[in-house]
Amino acid sequence: VRECLDALDRINPRSSERARNWIALGRFKEAAREYQRLSGLMPKEASYKFALADMYRRMGKSEDARSVLTDLLEDSVSPATVQRALATLQFETGNEEEASKAIFAAHEEVPTDLSMRQSALELGQEDEIEPYRVTLAEVLKERDSKKQYPGVSTVYMLDQFVARILP
Repeated sequence: VRECLDALDRINPRSSERARNWIALGRFKEAAREYQRLSGLMPKEASYKFALADMYRRMGKSEDARSVLTDLLEDSVSPATVQRALATLQFETGNEEEASKAIFAAHEEVPTDLSMRQSALELGQEDEIEPYRVTLAEVLKERDSKKQYPGVSTVYMLDQFVARILP
């Protein structure tokens, strides 16, 4: 395997195959060293930095992982993803307040990210959709209180229901 990895490095020095091999063997220190090397070769490549932070996290080096992620946050084209990784690290190390801040920041950055939205709601962020939320029972009651015309379709009722939920 080592000979194959050495040959691969000669052919493609940017390959992360050696690091993945170290991970498969549970040798995170060697994998971290390989991801450091790859990050040095391609400083703009975020995936190697994410992997390096993950190796530090697995080795119990939370501060090193946080440092890599914080640096990555400054250069990232996807800050919400970095914030999510920071939040995960913060939760794992028992720093729930900082984790919550990271989740809220990620949700602010990309409000359409449903997993971030759900996490923010679970942590107590106000649900911006709540004022528009209605129950089916309310819609049916309102419909039944209006004058009925023959042949009113259920599609009309559905349209009314959707319009009231999503203004």
